[in-house]
Amino acid sequence: MVVSLVVIGCTETATPESDDDRAPSLSPTETFYPVVPTEVRAESIGRSEPTSAALAAEGEPSLEPADIPEIPTLESLPLQFFSQSGQIIEVMFYGASARPAPGIALLQVAGEDHAWHDVARQLQATGYEVFVTDLRGHVGQGASWEPLTADVALVLQRYLELGEIVNGRIVLVGAGNGANLAIAACPTTPACAGVVAISVRPDVPGLDLGLALETYTTQFVLLVSADDDLEGTVEADRLNSRMNTANVDHRWQRYTIGGQGMQLLVNQPDLQLLIDAWLAERLPVAAP
Repeated sequence: MVVSLVVIGCTETATPESDDDRAPSLSPTETFYPVVPTEVRAESIGRSEPTSAALAAEGEPSLEPADIPEIPTLESLPLQFFSQSGQIIEVMFYGASARPAPGIALLQVAGEDHAWHDVARQLQATGYEVFVTDLRGHVGQGASWEPLTADVALVLQRYLELGEIVNGRIVLVGAGNGANLAIAACPTTPACAGVVAISVRPDVPGLDLGLALETYTTQFVLLVSADDDLEGTVEADRLNSRMNTANVDHRWQRYTIGGQGMQLLVNQPDLQLLIDAWLAERLPVAAP
């Protein structure tokens, strides 16, 4: 191959140039400074040249620090989905130890920060697949919450497509405005089995809970309120009456004190146990 290249090169006619105009055909050779080996050659594994002395030899660990990215586990796995409007919905998935398993979606709305993650770990330990669904910033001040019902239905379907949910049904859990959203969104998708609604609010723009409850069929509702949250108690009483009339499978857990929203879970420690028991009856985890 080398000979043929040389022959071809020799057949080309070169244009005469003066010695002054002719550019050098090769760039100057780079100067290499040898690395003096610090080990006896016979004791150095795989090193046969001085310039290789600074490199990790075959069979020896690299001298460079390992750059290994953190690999998420199914104990806590971040996910992303797109809403109907193209916004990114951030989700933290807490996987059950045995899969597939019943699914629970916690709706995280403005003002709740990381409050749901402790609840998620508790439900995960019980055997559920849990999705903390971050909807903070997805609705403006005073804007309608109605478009979020479609977003919730969409992400529930995406959760089912992961293939980790048994029986294809998920429970929605929300507090404050998130409780209203859970009640309103549940009947819009067959993926929703029921709702845990803590401290419903009297008037969330775009969400008509009375109208939504009239469309409930097999869905169940656990309604939670505390009397020191007067507005929440009045609304819970109204919804309780509507569910009695519509024969919705439900329970109203009414505390005398405890505050509202996520405060109730802190101030009434037995509430988490109540939620666990309610879910175990209606969405049981299979025995190992």
